[in-house]
Amino acid sequence: MKPTLARHDRLRAAFFPSSVDLKRRVVRGAGYTFFGVAIRIVLTMGSTAVLARLLMPEDYGLVALASIVTEFAAILNTISLSAILIQRKRLARIQCDTVFWFTVGMGVVAVFVLVAFAPLFARLLDDIRIVPLLRAMSILFLVEQLMVIQHVTMMRLMMFDLDLKVQVSALLARITVSIVGASLGWGPWALVAGSLAGTFLSVAYMWHAIPYRPRRRFQWSFLAANMKTSASMLGNGVMAYALGNIDYVIVGRRFGATELGFYQAAASLAAELRNRLAAPLQKVLFPAYSLVHGERERFERGVTTSLLLLASAVAPLGFGLSAVASEVISIIYGEKWLPAIPLLQALGIAGAMRAIFGMTNSIFYSINRTDVLFRLTLLGAPGRVLMIIIGSYWGALGVAYALTISQFSGFFGGAVAFRLGRIPIRYYWASLWPPVLSSAAMFVVVTIARPVFADYSLAVRAFGLVVIGILAYFAVLFAVSPHTLREVASIARAILVRRRASEE
Repeated sequence: MKPTLARHDRLRAAFFPSSVDLKRRVVRGAGYTFFGVAIRIVLTMGSTAVLARLLMPEDYGLVALASIVTEFAAILNTISLSAILIQRKRLARIQCDTVFWFTVGMGVVAVFVLVAFAPLFARLLDDIRIVPLLRAMSILFLVEQLMVIQHVTMMRLMMFDLDLKVQVSALLARITVSIVGASLGWGPWALVAGSLAGTFLSVAYMWHAIPYRPRRRFQWSFLAANMKTSASMLGNGVMAYALGNIDYVIVGRRFGATELGFYQAAASLAAELRNRLAAPLQKVLFPAYSLVHGERERFERGVTTSLLLLASAVAPLGFGLSAVASEVISIIYGEKWLPAIPLLQALGIAGAMRAIFGMTNSIFYSINRTDVLFRLTLLGAPGRVLMIIIGSYWGALGVAYALTISQFSGFFGGAVAFRLGRIPIRYYWASLWPPVLSSAAMFVVVTIARPVFADYSLAVRAFGLVVIGILAYFAVLFAVSPHTLREVASIARAILVRRRASEE
């Protein structure tokens, strides 16, 4: 058993992190990440299957409408400077105190904006019922900021075992409260109460594990010196909000809360690819890239290996989700959610592409070029928004297909990230095309095989199509790029070995 850092030593160790044995820490972090992904997916899918039968599509639609506004308020968090603290080679305690007080101040501003202007936001979205939901959800922004330095410490020390424990504990609290609330007839309030419970538990856990306590001091010079980078992050946050919510806004305003509930059900399943897989992996990669971005060979190897691993995992999941959308919706959500099936058939692929191309954002952050990321996002935004608006003339399904097509533009942003990181573009293409091509071929095979299972039960049909899809994916991947399959297998073995060694 290897010794671990005492709780009170963790903050001091985070001030001067070392890149020694970084590969071991990255692999170990990836192991915890993928293990956590499996746990959270099982818990999320199981709880969704229960809640979808207790709540109505309109309940989900109302929370989705309120989330459009809260996502906008969350933009204030993008200027919290926490990413800057993670990226820096060395830290001083006063810098942590400065970021803490500034971030908490942004949380107070977010709460005030949401509480004061909730009626205005509700009128803009054409549903006054979301006013109390908005005001209750505003508490999340202030509470979440209380653990900003604990989060920075965890990322700098790559303590992903702690991250796994916190996230699973919070998810269990959210699920428990939501299911109890839904059983008692709380409607959309069950989902809000669950989110509040999970957030409060996360803060309590993090404050216990990393006992940072802010001192009453503030360094204006540190804040001023980093405001340019923060402004870029704010710009990226605004653009991410606009591009990430324009489909919800259009569907909610034009087609109502019930239709938005169906759309949100499909979109949330597709978003699992990013939220449960890509985003956690990015938390491993960002601090790792930041530590070695001056060492070209290690940086290059880390980026290409990470992209290959992510694409090989996410692409087949996204295309597979689209291929078996009918079975997934029927099993998880039930019969009253069947209108979400065609939406998931489109959005599954969109989720995969967003997750894959979004991973390259870690490169911009690690080399401190968020300004380029902002300009790229700004340049591509009008075309994406126009496509979604045009798609809305064919209903929510038109919006879903327009969003899917627009996600492929993310390929160019990734190419720019590789160029700025001084990594040959051919490595970018080589990491992407084998898993994406194999996933597309898998989609075709599953579609062709579907009539064979037409007379079987739902469970048998789902199992058979999934097995055929898995076999097809690996067969095509082996045929077109055996090197990719060997590389992924090697990484998987390393993750399992490192995880087993860490447990011993």
